[in-house]
Amino acid sequence: MNKYEKKLYKIAPKGATIYELTREDIASKTEGTLDFFLGGLLRFGKSLKFVKSVGAFFLVINGEHVELFHIKPSLEVNKQNLTGRLQPSKNRKSFDYNGYRYTLFRKKHKISSTL
Repeated sequence: MNKYEKKLYKIAPKGATIYELTREDIASKTEGTLDFFLGGLLRFGKSLKFVKSVGAFFLVINGEHVELFHIKPSLEVNKQNLTGRLQPSKNRKSFDYNGYRYTLFRKKHKISSTL
């Protein structure tokens, strides 16, 4: 468990489901096409650099309540309520918000208790 996950587990509500996210600028058609042919390597490389410099992003779903958490390298937390803007769906792997595309990277387990 990395420092971002430890911080999140301390502040997220009990029973919430957590998804780790990658965030990227919404790509132009040229970038999107190139990334498609490279099998997502461009997007993946940018995401790794991004975590080190900007921090980590998580989607926290607690019932119908949906929040986007941004944890900076300093462990400062910013969260935005996305309830009503984003409907949880098992078929949806990404969403666009404020000029960025967030992609579900991996699902974390439900939080049963705080650490």
